[in-house]
Amino acid sequence: MTIYTTPIGNDFLQTVVDRVYAETCDALDVSGAVILVPTNRLAKALQTKILQHFDGNPTIMPRIRSISGDDSLADTSAFYGDHMVPCVDAPYRRLWLADVVWAYYNRADMDDISFAMALQFADALASLFDSLALYEVDFDDVLNACNDGDMSKHWKVTTNFLRYIYPAWQRHLKKQGVCDVGVYRHQCMTQILNGLDDTPSVICAGFTGTYPLVCRLMDRVAVLQKLQDMFAPLTNTQTAHLADMVTAHITVAESLATADKLWDKDS
Repeated sequence: MTIYTTPIGNDFLQTVVDRVYAETCDALDVSGAVILVPTNRLAKALQTKILQHFDGNPTIMPRIRSISGDDSLADTSAFYGDHMVPCVDAPYRRLWLADVVWAYYNRADMDDISFAMALQFADALASLFDSLALYEVDFDDVLNACNDGDMSKHWKVTTNFLRYIYPAWQRHLKKQGVCDVGVYRHQCMTQILNGLDDTPSVICAGFTGTYPLVCRLMDRVAVLQKLQDMFAPLTNTQTAHLADMVTAHITVAESLATADKLWDKDS
């Protein structure tokens, strides 16, 4: 496995495209490769960059997949598997949470808040719920940590509200037959991890290794000896930390002209 980081100011996506097509000159090799990216936006941008690289001429495209799951890029049942629980609609989640927040804080014994404030609170809740799933943290552990030591009044109010809204939201999702956004993304990454044995070659681009499952994914492809390259838009220190998380069998390597090759897996 090789980990690269692009120098500050360089076109990250162009560096990825140049390296992919330099390493896999055979069109059949390119078509068999899978490029994993962290977000749907980056997947679409990489597709556009490849087309621009060839000036719109016909070319063999690698399979570009976002680990966050995106129905517009491909048939999710073909790549992520057909046992995926459907994802809740994000705008619906925002409004549902905001409505509960607004009703909860506009009771007689609470300070009134506007619906605009309720929407902001809903966004924070959505981010929290997604983080719980992606970082694989148990909700009760979070509350227990909050209960350690003395807290100010507003923190006690917040934790009491979390005890109310999180179970209510989970019950609502179950009743609707859908899962939360963070849980859906975790499902997508799990399906990718489980399907690596059938993937001939893998290229990861743009990962920082923050989520535990992403670290396990990168470690898995490194062990399988099928991770051709990994491109990380990080500093040298951050990339060194990423390398430590991925595998212990990594040594320093030389620099390249267009991308600094920082780490090489021992053969």
